[in-house]
Amino acid sequence: GERTILRLRKSQYGLTIAPKLWYEHLRKALDDMGFKASAYDPCLLFQKGMILVTYVDDCGLGVDDPKKIDWFVAELRKRGFELEVEGDFTAFLGVAIERAADGRIH
Repeated sequence: GERTILRLRKSQYGLTIAPKLWYEHLRKALDDMGFKASAYDPCLLFQKGMILVTYVDDCGLGVDDPKKIDWFVAELRKRGFELEVEGDFTAFLGVAIERAADGRIH
């Protein structure tokens, strides 16, 4: 019979390249939203009053105004991301985060 060659236009979950494609997709959205990556770690991003850490498909967000969380979630959802807000940022991937009385974070 006939020979057909198909080109995959979209990554599928489970492919070895899927995490890389996912990260590139997320980074494009974050770049478009005005985030800048740290020179020391590309998974640490900043925007005025916001700090974001990414790890595979998890994100931890620190903000100076809680309204920025709503903006962040709405912007990602507008870009087609499905996400859940899982609560406050006291632990992320097994790392405990504590706020001192003077506002510093440990």
